[in-house]
Amino acid sequence: MGSSHKNETDFSTDIECQPLRLQDARRALEHTLYADAILFTLSEQWEQIPGIGGKPGLSSFRRDHGQAANQHTIARGCLERMIGGDWHESILQMLVVHMYEGRRYDSLKRGSLLEARRSVSRKWQVILENGIGWLDYSDEAWHHAMVLSQEAIGSKRWSLLAPNWKQG
Repeated sequence: MGSSHKNETDFSTDIECQPLRLQDARRALEHTLYADAILFTLSEQWEQIPGIGGKPGLSSFRRDHGQAANQHTIARGCLERMIGGDWHESILQMLVVHMYEGRRYDSLKRGSLLEARRSVSRKWQVILENGIGWLDYSDEAWHHAMVLSQEAIGSKRWSLLAPNWKQG
């Protein structure tokens, strides 16, 4: 006699879940990863420009960008595993936590880049504003990926898995 008890770790069949949204979330996340690559090259280039290199905020931007990109990559891996059918609760939790961590580091790197922009002469600010444009692009895609991921696993489950500090 089969059990009617639902597997506690398989949320892919939850009525609130929309697993097909994972494909959309992955596509949105690809835009963030693309922007990450551009921002890595920009920050490397900025360090080589005498009027920008070594300015306050630049080293913390590079550090925070590395951390953010790591969070973005882990979230991408979680999405790939879920698309492949791995809906273990630990994967869902990693996705949610790293989505919030990515958002936190994205906010930190924005502050660092704004600090760097304030510390350079006007002629160099325009170069750093290009990076701010890429941050805007990345942030919009990241937010979209978060929304779609939440839709995919269901808002109730998402809330249960979200870290307590997510409001910050």
